[in-house]
Amino acid sequence: FAHSLEQYLKGFDLTVAAMATPAALERVAFEAAEDARLDGAVLAEFRIAPLLFEPHGIPAEAAVEAMLAGLARSPLPSGLILCGMRHQFDGQVERTGELAARYLGRGVVGFDLAGPEAGFPPARHAATLARVREAGVPITL
Repeated sequence: FAHSLEQYLKGFDLTVAAMATPAALERVAFEAAEDARLDGAVLAEFRIAPLLFEPHGIPAEAAVEAMLAGLARSPLPSGLILCGMRHQFDGQVERTGELAARYLGRGVVGFDLAGPEAGFPPARHAATLARVREAGVPITL
């Protein structure tokens, strides 16, 4: 039981480690889409922070491509919203924004600034958010 968002997010460490191969990422994406489809969804958008896989040896680009391949295997129309984690150093949020722009129209449908808000205001990432918006990527905060 988490008493803060920061504690809750630490729980993702195990989940990320369990998905830290391209094959696992593809499978998880496919199964998520299929679960949504079988639940009656007609469209799904899945949020993922691709840079979280890099410490496990999976480049962010490879993580995105594996997940997009998994989503493409399902007949459910779906896409990825790439999350920049606001509490990580600014270069990582910027890289995630660049990935969102690069893969927009190829399965990526948006960019999200996620993570703990206290002490990490969105203004800290204003330049990245502006570049993402200029690239035509929908944004969610």
